[in-house]
Amino acid sequence: MFESMYWISRASYKIATEIQTEPSSPKEPPRWLRRHAAALGIIIMFTVLGGGIAAIALNCEINIVNSTFSIQPGNYVSYSFTESSTSRNGVYGGFSSNTPISMYLMNASQFATFTSTKTANSTLLSAGPVASYNIPEIGCPKACVSTVFITQGGYYLVFNNPSNSVLATVTITQPVHADSCG
Repeated sequence: MFESMYWISRASYKIATEIQTEPSSPKEPPRWLRRHAAALGIIIMFTVLGGGIAAIALNCEINIVNSTFSIQPGNYVSYSFTESSTSRNGVYGGFSSNTPISMYLMNASQFATFTSTKTANSTLLSAGPVASYNIPEIGCPKACVSTVFITQGGYYLVFNNPSNSVLATVTITQPVHADSCG
């Protein structure tokens, strides 16, 4: 009888001690955390950086211009870029200038006409002459969506200085880019 009670007590003690975790020192993380730290770190990294990694992997953004530049009087500066996606994608950004200038977004045939005539009769976007401009967006501040869209093809962002006497210094206030993950 005592032998079976000893057996039950010993078995109960063994079960109870295996269920309890080992006490850890206050400076050491719990044993389960030490075992799974690498996996948790990877999960957190992909969760936090997931959008950025996806943007890099998918090449979601086409940076058009993000620097200060000058435009000689009566001249223009153009930035060419190519959209490879066939879906509609927004164009975002803004600028300021020391003198009123015009900004145009054109496809390849519109730009060819512009270079020969020096007039922007047909454009996807025409702004100016103004001293500052932001491409219009809707739905802000939660989910800003551009009101200017492009699809697959070649494009030109043109900054035109209509003044015949003043050098225009243009500062990009919001990086001009196309979001091609849209």
